[in-house]
Amino acid sequence: MDEPMEKSDKQLHAQHFNLHKMSWKLNILTSRRSLLIHSMEPLPCSIPSSQNHPPLACTKGSSHYGGEGLVLPKYIVYLGDKVHDSVDVVGSHHDLLSEILGRYHSKLPKLQRHSKIIGGQYFRMDKNIPKGEYASPLDFIGHGTHTSSTAAGVNVETNFYGLASGTAHGGVPSARIAMYKVCWGDGTCNDEDTFAAFDAAIYDGVDIINLSLGQSPGHHVTDAIAVGSFHAMRYGILTAASAGNDGPFHRTVVNYAPWLLTVGASTIDRQFKSDLKLGNGKTYSVSGGCHPQSYEANVTAPTMFAFSSRGPNPVYKSILKPDLVAPGLDVLAAYPDAQSVTRYPEDDRHAKYIIQSGTSMAAPHVTAAAAYVKSFHPTWSPAAIKSALITTAKVMTPGNTITKDDEYAYGAGQIDPVKAVDPGLVYDANQQSYLNFLCAKHPDMDAIRVFAVSKNVDCSKFPAAEGYDALNYPTFQYIVEDVSKPSVAEFQRYVTNVGSGPATYQVTVKAPEGVQVTVSPSTLSFISPYQKQQFKVTVKTSAVTGDAYAVSGSLVWSDGVHSVKSPIVVHYAY
Repeated sequence: MDEPMEKSDKQLHAQHFNLHKMSWKLNILTSRRSLLIHSMEPLPCSIPSSQNHPPLACTKGSSHYGGEGLVLPKYIVYLGDKVHDSVDVVGSHHDLLSEILGRYHSKLPKLQRHSKIIGGQYFRMDKNIPKGEYASPLDFIGHGTHTSSTAAGVNVETNFYGLASGTAHGGVPSARIAMYKVCWGDGTCNDEDTFAAFDAAIYDGVDIINLSLGQSPGHHVTDAIAVGSFHAMRYGILTAASAGNDGPFHRTVVNYAPWLLTVGASTIDRQFKSDLKLGNGKTYSVSGGCHPQSYEANVTAPTMFAFSSRGPNPVYKSILKPDLVAPGLDVLAAYPDAQSVTRYPEDDRHAKYIIQSGTSMAAPHVTAAAAYVKSFHPTWSPAAIKSALITTAKVMTPGNTITKDDEYAYGAGQIDPVKAVDPGLVYDANQQSYLNFLCAKHPDMDAIRVFAVSKNVDCSKFPAAEGYDALNYPTFQYIVEDVSKPSVAEFQRYVTNVGSGPATYQVTVKAPEGVQVTVSPSTLSFISPYQKQQFKVTVKTSAVTGDAYAVSGSLVWSDGVHSVKSPIVVHYAY
């Protein structure tokens, strides 16, 4: 696997650069500290919430999404946009306030070392704190409370007005949480605040970052999230980010940079339903919302919901996004009881746990899964952890034959944290890999200098990136620019054996309809762990006519024990 950058335990780098016409100071500690969790607790599942980006912890009825009886040896997670206010999953309201107020830095106060929340910071550089809100890390609207409890809440007995009764807990209940508040009650999530939060999280030495927020769908390369997550990646920190809630329309996915793990929202294995009676007397049973009156247990396969943003990638066209999906519909999780259930002033109902939906709810499921994988493999790079989650994801049943957006909705499929711990092979990448990719596919030198944190970066001195997409990515996407004639694309890949010993893998290809796919070599033999092997995938298309559409297939490497699966998507007339 690629070696991480050399890091100095004594040096702190500062680099000024321009982002969206604002001067930022990037302070990066070159030595990263891991916060270990010594308690052994099982990995459970979660459920989702509504609004732009909120989540919820899982109760009985959806346990097969997260698995049961899993042991998390260690590790911390979480960078959210808000911090807990008063939640029983963490402790009493007053105890919690005493622990999170104030600035949190890399050396933890003694009081906090055995707490669920080990730090909280807030960021509002324009100092324009909304009226009625706190100039503190405290959660004002409940979004961060909900998402963080989904990721790492401990066991609680809970329900929402009688619904979803049972034991709920987050994905990794033994993990610790550090919160970084960048979004406020007036709806602002400023770039400068987001980037400063990344800076602080890197300095503090977090292990995984959850980002349940995103900008409006656009075509930016150097937005705060892309740049902040790139620098987190440089220091071994994976960022799992929500894909957005602007589906089912195409090219609405956000957080689409290849170093981000982009998460869409799928359903869970149960539904909450309400009867909707129209003025004409007709009654319909609908699922979702804040006031469900009944539920159905044992809903079979997970499917995609309409709000989850879709690909294709609006900027990095050769990179499939979203990467995968996790439960994001009707997630029950913690909520600050200072807020009403609907946040309307006339609503006098309050609850410590509410049901919400959104890709914000899905992202912390994946954050928890990434933390779980990293607890077994603490030296794995962010790309290796990401690859493990993508290539072991459960295949989703194609469900939208009208728009043919299957992989653009769910990427590689639904997360399977248990399998991700032992993926067999990983597609690895490091900082230089992504810089090579940018030089080859998006040679905007001003942007590349921002990512490289150097005014003297020179693409001509970098190794040439190979293949159609110029990146060792665990999925394959080919955009056919001219559909009127045959075309060919070659993808270069290498995989690293992360199994326990020698192994031989055979490839199986399911080619997209009307497409020819060949893999060379078709067998990969490894004699030792962490050995690398290369292969080439050739995709050939014929001339076609008609409207734009996409077809998909798959490539699977198997040694009889592991199945390392990657989707292949061919998009005609982008």
